[in-house]
Amino acid sequence: VDAVVVGKIIVDEFVLRKAPEGKVMRTALGGGSPQAALGARLWSDRGVGLVAPVGQDFVQEMLSDLEMFGDIDTSGVQSLAGFVTPRTQIRYERDVMLWTPGEGWDRWD
Repeated sequence: VDAVVVGKIIVDEFVLRKAPEGKVMRTALGGGSPQAALGARLWSDRGVGLVAPVGQDFVQEMLSDLEMFGDIDTSGVQSLAGFVTPRTQIRYERDVMLWTPGEGWDRWD
């Protein structure tokens, strides 16, 4: 492993303008640490490690998006008892994107 990224994982929830009120259309792996791991992987010959806490609600399959790029070790992503993974709702309205923090943010600062 050439580098290890330590940070936060967030679950992004996308809501489109034409969706029924508040209906989440798609969820995606978000936060700075997955983005940094992907960026570091571009320059790595031996792979990158990712260390980040997540809540008990985190769906481990979300990490497959990272693993498909190869050589990103996600074994350092660990679930913390009693915590909820922070969520952010991203709503697209005509010409604007609205970002609203969801559940889980209160215990991660």
